[in-house]
Amino acid sequence: MEWVSINGNLLQIDEAKIPVVSPGVMYGWGVFETLKYTEKELEMFSAHMDRLREGAGVIGLEINPSDAEIEGYCKKLMDLYDEASGVIKISAVKDVNETCVAISRRKFTYSADKYVKGFSLAVSDVARNHTSNLVRVKSDNYLENMIELEKAKRSGFDEALFFNTEGYLAEGSFTNVFCFKGQTLFTPDDNCGILSGIMRKVVIDIASEAGLKIEKGKMTKEEFHDIQEIFLTNSLVGIMPVCRVGDDLIDFFGQGTRMLYEKLKNTDLTNRR
Repeated sequence: MEWVSINGNLLQIDEAKIPVVSPGVMYGWGVFETLKYTEKELEMFSAHMDRLREGAGVIGLEINPSDAEIEGYCKKLMDLYDEASGVIKISAVKDVNETCVAISRRKFTYSADKYVKGFSLAVSDVARNHTSNLVRVKSDNYLENMIELEKAKRSGFDEALFFNTEGYLAEGSFTNVFCFKGQTLFTPDDNCGILSGIMRKVVIDIASEAGLKIEKGKMTKEEFHDIQEIFLTNSLVGIMPVCRVGDDLIDFFGQGTRMLYEKLKNTDLTNRR
């Protein structure tokens, strides 16, 4: 039996309803965050809530429950399941007269063998609009990302990679991108048209603590084509090594990626902002 939380009320999935005329349903007017939990403890909850509220402010959405109340909603939902680990999605959706806070739960599906094989990337033909405020908001209007991801999967890839309208590297459909330029760890600048990931910040912090030189900047397709060590990040996969970009095989799980991967494995994320 599957459950959801709607404004703090626990309901079976087939009982959960939101009016079809609500702006959230009609226009995708809402924001969301996806969190991993282990041993019934949410990872980086405060950081995710900060981004949720920041995004809500950009689209004119007011979230009334406090962070503590929303954390309580999450824990009540998690307690209905025997599994100690999983994934929580927190959505704040514009309803007819209020903001609906909907929370759902699903299993964590990234198995260990995926990290052994790595992700393959398809380069999307769609250019990311780096001038749009919405590109920096994790909004419910996620259709472009989903279309390009499904297109990539139909062609046998794991993720779709976007460049922006100026031709610079941006992000994946559900991940941030990192690569090594010699001994320097590179990731696209925030102004390249990316969602600034929670795990992206953690990895930058870990890399800095490890003494790596970090560059946030711009990278053309031609420059990216010459890169031989790439990994992706998000709050669920952590650090995912890349094995292929289009038809080009690259160095898999290079020394820098493996070092950061091991350091992340030993990092307590439950209280990390």
